Amino acid sequence: QTSMPTAQFSGAVVSYNASSRKVTAKDFIQDNLLAVSLIVGISIFVVMCIILDSLKKSKRAEEKSKKSAEQALKLNQELEEKQQELLLRERSANSAWKKLARNKSAMLGLVMVAFVVFVSIFGPFFMTKDPAAMDFVNMYVKPGTPGFPLGSDGIGRDVLTRLVYGGRVSLLVAVGGMAVGAVIGILIGLVSGYAGGKVDAVLMRIMDGMSAFPFVLLALMLMTVLGAGMKNVILAIGIASVPGYARMTRGQVLVVKNEEYIKAVKALGASSSR
Repeated sequence: QTSMPTAQFSGAVVSYNASSRKVTAKDFIQDNLLAVSLIVGISIFVVMCIILDSLKKSKRAEEKSKKSAEQALKLNQELEEKQQELLLRERSANSAWKKLARNKSAMLGLVMVAFVVFVSIFGPFFMTKDPAAMDFVNMYVKPGTPGFPLGSDGIGRDVLTRLVYGGRVSLLVAVGGMAVGAVIGILIGLVSGYAGGKVDAVLMRIMDGMSAFPFVLLALMLMTVLGAGMKNVILAIGIASVPGYARMTRGQVLVVKNEEYIKAVKALGASSSR
């Protein structure tokens, strides 16, 4: 009777010791090696899929950004080309000749001036009469008379011949006077605008004094001082037109003088002559 409970107790102790044995991770992996391998493989596969998907997305985004950049660059180039074309068209449309061509009055004046210049330069080669020849028989002949297309004056000189030869004198005086006035006025304007200060004040006050007189009156006063002769007429007209050229040149010099590139050159130490 006493042996049976002892055997049962020892069996319970053995079973308790077996159930209370600790199971380590190594034992678990060894017991479930196939399942663990399957889980690890699936995890690696999922991670690789995620990495590949992210790489594909980044590649697509990069390609999309490249395409958008190329499209933007292409659009910018097209816009620049269109702007250049518009600028060229605007420049060609606003050229001096096209502006003149659009103005009918200016074109009419140009044609008249060109005709007068042509007749004054080449007309004397086709005229057979002497502009100073007197014909007392044909005095005050009416225009349209044979030999006298525009009639004759009080001492029988042909009016047409005198007009053609007189055109040369008028052109010479006009061009010579303009050239003299432009040369003197431009020099005064350049010096006045560049030097500034007292030089500018003195030169401009002189120009103001000359501008106070009407052009014709000033030219007549200069003719009185210089005397008669074509050279004196040219010189008088040129001097009388100096103030206009001087003021215009001085204004342009002041505009250019205040440009940014002029200030940059001065800051770099450029000399006045440069």
